Amino acid sequence: MLMPSGIASSERRYSNEPISHSTYLTNYNMYLCLRHKKRVIPDAPSSKLCAKISLRDIIIAMLKRLTIVIPCMLFIAPTIYALEIKNQIDVNSFSGRLAGIRSVTLKPNLSLDYKLNLSYDKWFGSFQAVAYYGSAITGAGTLKNRPLELDMYTDISYAIYKDSNSRINIGAFAEDYQSLKPFKPQITSSQVVQYADEESEIPSNDNYNFGILLKTAYSYKKISASLYSKVYFYGNRIAPNLIPYAPLLSIGTKDEVFLIGDISNPKFSLCVNMDFYFQRKYGNKFFTSHDGLAGTKREFDISIGMKYYFTKNLDFHVYTYGYNNLNRGRSSTLPSDFKDGVYAGFGYIF
Repeated sequence: MLMPSGIASSERRYSNEPISHSTYLTNYNMYLCLRHKKRVIPDAPSSKLCAKISLRDIIIAMLKRLTIVIPCMLFIAPTIYALEIKNQIDVNSFSGRLAGIRSVTLKPNLSLDYKLNLSYDKWFGSFQAVAYYGSAITGAGTLKNRPLELDMYTDISYAIYKDSNSRINIGAFAEDYQSLKPFKPQITSSQVVQYADEESEIPSNDNYNFGILLKTAYSYKKISASLYSKVYFYGNRIAPNLIPYAPLLSIGTKDEVFLIGDISNPKFSLCVNMDFYFQRKYGNKFFTSHDGLAGTKREFDISIGMKYYFTKNLDFHVYTYGYNNLNRGRSSTLPSDFKDGVYAGFGYIF
């Protein structure tokens, strides 16, 4: 098989299918070139061979795969290091609504939630996958009894401070949302423009998010609490009114207070989870004199629940949740387009 020694110095053209791909990196640009397995025809301009891809596109494509690469690393790592491993599976029954990534309203009946947490010395990693089954309100009507969506999240972080009860971590995170059926969006492009008076919110089919993560965690006897902040470098999120937007940062907290028992021997607890999302305005610089961080309040989510522990590893839980638009909705004066509901189920740690 003949191979060109370089694109610039030896301009050649290939023919005859099938083809395979070879990648060349020149002057910080990626050229995807076609390589045939048979004859080489010389003296053809290289511009007809290669499709120019910017280095930024290559980096984004690599980071999009973090939700696959990092979990694989987390599963392989136990064979190399002595890690502390905790798996958890939750099965829940739903009554309520969620915002689907294709701008559809999900009405799940069941969800299956898997969580993996690993730690080694000052390194921490986690992976979560949630699958939903039920009905969807789409632009083609209500579709019932089908797989809806698979949501995945992963992070890896390092503890810059750690003691027996608390730690401060810094790391990276990635999110991936996949629709399990090809739903028609419930809203149209004209409706998006109508809702977006304060800023231009652009619909997108991109389901990947990634950025940096800062997290503090504290646990002692009857309290387990964490406070975290995410800075988004790339991605979109579907708001409760089904409008996609680009989050700039989020701040959240997860707290559990044990009313009966404690962390080592839990019996009954109350749980509160909250997330606030701050949105980047499209077309604005990161810092402006008028808007500060060139963004605005976008979404506030809260869930409140309780857990009863049959054993340390098996619990029954009930949660009520509310996903809320901030300064958005069908009305300029009244709150609207919330996604609220309740779910209950069993969780098992192993």
